[in-house]
Amino acid sequence: MQIEIQLKEPVMGTSQMNQVRVGFDLYDKIKQAQQKDEQIAKNIEKVQRGGTQDFFLDKGLLKKGSRVCVPPDCELREHI
Repeated sequence: MQIEIQLKEPVMGTSQMNQVRVGFDLYDKIKQAQQKDEQIAKNIEKVQRGGTQDFFLDKGLLKKGSRVCVPPDCELREHI
């Protein structure tokens, strides 16, 4: 999880604005795990060659239908 907090100094005659942005890097973790998994890597190659219509790539993630293919990584699955 990434948390970014920005505090802005008020300028005379203006109001102060604070911004908090929370980002979650779960997609990046899944994408990295997909590249390490042999079966998922084979399916990614098939998609790239046009050899399958069962799967597709969405922002670099292998999906089947509306589901993201998650490798059998216990730590990743627990995180999800």
